[in-house]
Amino acid sequence: MSSQFRRSHHQSLTRFDLLSQLYRIGDDWVAIGEIASKLLASGGNITGLLDRMVADDLIKRRANPRDRRSFQVRTTKKGRDTFKEMTNDHTQWIEDALNEFSQKDKKQLIKLLVRVRRAFETNTLI
Repeated sequence: MSSQFRRSHHQSLTRFDLLSQLYRIGDDWVAIGEIASKLLASGGNITGLLDRMVADDLIKRRANPRDRRSFQVRTTKKGRDTFKEMTNDHTQWIEDALNEFSQKDKKQLIKLLVRVRRAFETNTLI
């Protein structure tokens, strides 16, 4: 899927993931550490990723007004628009990929994915 994002939007799956996390938060500023903990990318990659996304005007970054040692980010209008475009394609790609699955299998897959997500959110494995 990452190659599809690159071809269609000149973005990576990690950028999509970051924009998705920020989109859920809305227009509020969020601590970089909070976003980093939710991403599929490793912590070491986050600084470079954010630098490039700021340069591409997808996000804004600022010093935390309450703690100048940390930073916060939020999406720009361009970032929100890019995410919406990517989401439309992502939805279609998922539908195409799951087209061969029966409704029963799709429901089972969703149940399993919810369990996996909960396991990762609580930092325990199934």
